[in-house]
Amino acid sequence: MQVLSVGGAISLSELSQGTLLLRLSQDGVAARGPFAAVDLRVDHTFVSAKLPLVLGVEALRSELQERLPDGYLLLATHGGGAIVLTFLRTAAPRVPDVFCTSRDATLRVRRLGANRLLVRGRTHGGASLVLRVNTQTYKLALHAGERPLDVAARLKAALAPDWTVLLGLPAEDDGAVDVTVLPRR
Repeated sequence: MQVLSVGGAISLSELSQGTLLLRLSQDGVAARGPFAAVDLRVDHTFVSAKLPLVLGVEALRSELQERLPDGYLLLATHGGGAIVLTFLRTAAPRVPDVFCTSRDATLRVRRLGANRLLVRGRTHGGASLVLRVNTQTYKLALHAGERPLDVAARLKAALAPDWTVLLGLPAEDDGAVDVTVLPRR
């Protein structure tokens, strides 16, 4: 991973190979503008994110996570007004093909990569979620008012006998959850 550019009222410093410290700059928004922008190169893939600062550094982290190439995970540790970002390459030689369909009016599931999903929004209820991993199909009944983390945890439980499931925890109670499915070893 290589940092190509950083713009706006944020600072980005490399702590070690694959680990970055992201924080709001000390001189503030007035001096550098209302946007935060980061450009990285991850395994010959350019990853760019630009967002208004009012959304915060957590939104920038989320945007970077969504844009990573297949085979990479982004772990975040919050503390002291900063976020430590660790970019990890998954060791799984074969990545399962994951596809999900939400039949709920307010729950959104977006495919981020071959084995990654992003779950957003509270459920309306009375509908179902259909998840296909390679040739296996899993169906979950959705209940009214479930948060994305609740749905992701139920997906993880349903897949547990056959797959390893990693959940990227949200910063907010109703925040989006990143779901990564890996082969069980």
